[in-house]
Amino acid sequence: MALFAWKDSYSVKNTTLDLQHKKLIDLINRLHDAMMSGCGKTVVGAVLTELVSYTNTHFADEERRMIACGFSGLAAHKQAHDVFAKQAREYLEQYRNGSITISGELLRALKDWLVNHIEKMDQGYVAALLGKAA
Repeated sequence: MALFAWKDSYSVKNTTLDLQHKKLIDLINRLHDAMMSGCGKTVVGAVLTELVSYTNTHFADEERRMIACGFSGLAAHKQAHDVFAKQAREYLEQYRNGSITISGELLRALKDWLVNHIEKMDQGYVAALLGKAA
């Protein structure tokens, strides 16, 4: 059972970025499913590794698009990305060395961060993206 699902209110009106956000949701759901089914450390570790890697890819693409459309909130947005990326790398490292496990609390934190980021920060660049596309 999925931890959460895509909602139309998450859309940033850009097909590529929406697909990237959907993939991040899918990765968090896969991590949740792996934890719930008691998959071994290798499976959970692989999904967590992919989540960290894909997050970096998505952030870089999103930031390139913000630069291209002249989005004035880039600095604050990039700072939020940097903080989350660092935290995600720390989760991965802690998981690999056995100091944390993937728990419902950690998954909710990942979900809450992503949802809040999309609904609050990402929605802030939609007008700039649409203006550039027009």
